[in-house]
Amino acid sequence: MMVRMIIMAGWLLTAAATAEVPVMTKQVLQTKKASMVFYRAEDEMALLRSPGASAKRVVKAVPAEVAAKTASSGSEYRRVFYTSERRSERNRFIATGNVLIRLQPDVRPEAFAAAQGLTLMQTVNASAGIYLFAPAGTGEVIDQTNRLNTLPEVDYAEPEWVKPILLR
Repeated sequence: MMVRMIIMAGWLLTAAATAEVPVMTKQVLQTKKASMVFYRAEDEMALLRSPGASAKRVVKAVPAEVAAKTASSGSEYRRVFYTSERRSERNRFIATGNVLIRLQPDVRPEAFAAAQGLTLMQTVNASAGIYLFAPAGTGEVIDQTNRLNTLPEVDYAEPEWVKPILLR
């Protein structure tokens, strides 16, 4: 009996050691007033119906060729982030790649976009100075947002998130 327990314990330790551990990269979103920690899932991508749509499903263990597609503009796959190292639907956020920015009142969004290499996608609330911009190049959306938050013309910038509807 004792030999069986030792063999079983050894097997469980071996299985745990060889199990694939999900890789998550910690990233901090720095605004001018606060910071928030996100964990980017390296082995998950979200499949969107169309840009701006809610997430259809989250794709796990994305092959390298699919992940490479995300770097190209117009890809239907998007990065998945969590607000903790524990993955659940409740703390999952999907980045569209666009950035919501609240500009200072005297800043014209067209001039700001041209100066920063952004594309003005949409006016979200003109009276509040909130606009949706698309970055020109590829790169990490949180890094790009942190850079924008350092600019004096920006009151607040955050990634545009898709928050999937939770099914009950």
